Amino acid sequence: MLFLCLATGMARAVTLPQDHPYQKVLREHLAAFTEADLAVERKKFTVDEEFLKDEERAFEAWLALSDLSRPCWERPDFRAPAEHYLLKTIESPEGLRMKIGRGRDLPHPTYPAWWATWKYPGNPYLGDKALLRRALVMAIADMVVYDRFLESPEAEKAIAGRTSCIGGHLLAEAYTYFCAKELLPEPVRKAYEEGMIKMFARLEAKGPDGINENINGKSLVGIAYLTKAVADPALARRCEAYAERMLSTKQVGIVHPVGVVRDAGGIETSYNGILLYDLVWAALATDWPILRESARELTAFKGKLTLPEPDGGYWFGPNHFNSRVGAGDSPNDQWNASGRDVGLAMLDDGALYLPVSYRRLPGSRSLDPRPGLAELPPLEKMQAALRAFVEAQNRETPSGAVAPFPLWHEGGISGHWGPMIPYASQNYRPGIYRKLKEFEAKKSELLVPPVTRTSSFTELLPTEDRIFSEADRNTFLLYRRPSFYAMVFSGRLGWHSFLNFGGGGLSAFWTPEGGPILLGRSNGYEGNQWKTFRLWPCNMVAGATARGDGFSTARLRREICKVLYWKQGEEAGAVYGGSLNASLDGGRVCELGSKGNLKGENYFERTVTLRPRGVEMNVLFKSDGDDRVIELFEVLPVFLRDARRQKDLEPATIEVLAGGEWKTVADAWTEGVERIRIRRAKGGAEIELDRPRRVKAATSVEGLWETTRPFEVRNLYLDLLGKDGETPFPSTEMTYRILPAP
Repeated sequence: MLFLCLATGMARAVTLPQDHPYQKVLREHLAAFTEADLAVERKKFTVDEEFLKDEERAFEAWLALSDLSRPCWERPDFRAPAEHYLLKTIESPEGLRMKIGRGRDLPHPTYPAWWATWKYPGNPYLGDKALLRRALVMAIADMVVYDRFLESPEAEKAIAGRTSCIGGHLLAEAYTYFCAKELLPEPVRKAYEEGMIKMFARLEAKGPDGINENINGKSLVGIAYLTKAVADPALARRCEAYAERMLSTKQVGIVHPVGVVRDAGGIETSYNGILLYDLVWAALATDWPILRESARELTAFKGKLTLPEPDGGYWFGPNHFNSRVGAGDSPNDQWNASGRDVGLAMLDDGALYLPVSYRRLPGSRSLDPRPGLAELPPLEKMQAALRAFVEAQNRETPSGAVAPFPLWHEGGISGHWGPMIPYASQNYRPGIYRKLKEFEAKKSELLVPPVTRTSSFTELLPTEDRIFSEADRNTFLLYRRPSFYAMVFSGRLGWHSFLNFGGGGLSAFWTPEGGPILLGRSNGYEGNQWKTFRLWPCNMVAGATARGDGFSTARLRREICKVLYWKQGEEAGAVYGGSLNASLDGGRVCELGSKGNLKGENYFERTVTLRPRGVEMNVLFKSDGDDRVIELFEVLPVFLRDARRQKDLEPATIEVLAGGEWKTVADAWTEGVERIRIRRAKGGAEIELDRPRRVKAATSVEGLWETTRPFEVRNLYLDLLGKDGETPFPSTEMTYRILPAP
C-alpha cells in the first residue's frame, strides 16, 4: 500500500500508483496540467426567455432544479483553488490528497461533469474545459489509487472491496469519461478505458455479494456509461449480460421476484428507493430491455405497497419486513427525488402517478420546486423557479477558503453511496410533460395510486413463472375488493441482528374511506429491542414466560415453518406455522439469553382467509404445557396518524363493545369484549371476536420505531389466556374477523 519514502532526512511526497502502464500514462497526463488549465472563473447565469416559453423545454430544465440542493459555487468542485488539482498538491508527504465523496465539503467528479454538460442555454459553465479537467483529475486519481487498493490483500476483507463499492467508483469514472473524454488525447483515452474495463472485469468476477444489494445499483449506472463512452460492441454485450445477471429474477440476483430489492437475506422497501434511483438512471441512459423491465416490475410492486389516505394527499405502507431501515416504506423510500419519479414515468405509463399526485413534505432546500398535491407544475411556476434559481446562483461567492482535500484512504469507501445528479434532465425524453398534462386534463386513473384504480384483484406473489428458489415462494398475498385491501407477508426475514418482523401475519388493512387502518411497521436494528417486544407494531402473537422474558411469533422464521397460499374463486388464504422453540441463524422467537428460551414443545399456526366481506384470522397453539407463562396475546397494530405530516387529522380511535355498551379501549384488560370498532378519517373497521374476550391497548402512542418522524401506531391486544397470573402454556385457539366499517 501507500508509504512514505524518506531520503536525506526529508519526507518525500507519496506518488500516485504506477504499478501498471496505464497508470503511468494517466499520471503523466495529470503532471502536464498547469493552474491556468484548472482555473474556474465565476460566471453569471442568465434567464433565457425564449427557452422558457416552451413548456417541454422549461420542464426539462425544471427537472434539473428539482434535484439540485444548493448553488454550484458553494461546491468545492467550483470554489477550490486550481492548485488543489495539481499533481504536486495531490501527491503530498502526508498522503494523496484527493478523497472524493458525497459530503458537503468533499469533491466528486460527477458534479462538475454534469454542470459542464447541462444544456440549459443560460448555463455559463456549459462546455467549461477547466471544470471538465477538474472532474478528470478527480476521476483519474481515484481510479489508479483504488486499483492498487483492490489488488491488495486488505481488499477482500474491507467494505471498500465489495462490489457495491466497486460499482460506485466505476460510476464516477465512467460518467466523467462520457462527459469529458473529448479533452483527452488518444493515448490517454486508451489508458483511461483500460482502467475502467479492468474495474468492470472485477465486477464480473465477483458479482453481487449479497450485502447492500441496493448499492449494487451503482454498478448499473457505471456499466451503462461505460458502454456509452467506449465504442466496443463486445464490451457492450458483456455489460448488458452483467445487468441481466444482477436483475434477473430467474436466479438469485439483487431483486426479489415480487419486485423489490433483496437486502441482508430479506427485502427492503426503504433501500429499494436507492436501487430505483440508479436503475432509472441506467435505463434512461441505455436501451437495454432488462433495465426497463426491471424498472416496470419494481414500480408495479411499489404501487401495490402504496396505501393513500382518503384525501389522496399522503401515502403510507407497511415496512415491518424491512431488513434494516424501518423509517422508510415503499411510497416514502430513500432517494425519491422528483427526477427519479419523472424518469420512471418516462419509462412506464404505470408510473405516471408518481411525479404528480403525491403531497411531499416541504424540504429543507431554499429552492424546492417539486410538485404539490395532484399538481403538474404549470409553465408560470417553472419559469418562476428558473428565475429564482438563476438569482440564487448569481449571489455572492461564499466567504472563506476551501481547505486542501482530505487524504485518500480505503476506509473512506468513497464509491459506496455515489452521487445524486439531475439525470432525468440530462436524459430527457421529450413529450413526457405533454403526456402528463393531457392525462391530468382528462383525469386519468393512471394519475392516482394503483390501489385506488380498481375494485378487485387477488395476487399470490411471486407468480409461478418468476419462482427460481423455493425459499421465495409464497411471500405476499394481496387481496383487493371494493370495500378494503388486505396484505399478508410470509417471506423470509433478514439476518438475525437486524430484527425485522414476519411470522406470517397481516401487513396492512386499508379502506377507501379510512385509509391505512392496520399497518405493520419496524425500525430494523436501529430501534427494535426485546425489552419493548409488546410494542412491536406488527400482527403477531406475543407473550411472556413466568420469569417475564418475552417471546413473539414476529421472529418466527419461515425456514423452519410451513407456508401455504391458496386461491379459490373469490376467496384466498395463507397458512403459516412452526415451532416456537426452534431457532435458525440466531433468529430466535424468544428473548436472547439462557433464561429467555422456551423449553417445551409449543407449536403456532396462523390461518388468514380473505373473503369479499373481510378478513378472517385463526390463531392456533398446541403445547405440551411444560413452559409456564403469564401473558399470551394477539397483536394488531392500529395506525393512528403521522403526527408531523397529519397534524390536522384526528388520530384513529379504538372502542370496545362489552356488556352491551361501547367504550373507549383502556390500557388495562376489559373483560367480555364482543366487538371492537376502529374509527379513522371518514371510515374504519370493525373486529368480530369468536367469543367474549379480554382486550386492551398499549399504554401510549409509541414512536420509537421511526427515525425521521413521529409515526403513531397503537397496538391492540386480544387476550389468549383469559386470566391473570401464571399458567402452563395453553393449547388454545382464537378466531376473529376484520371487516370494513359499515
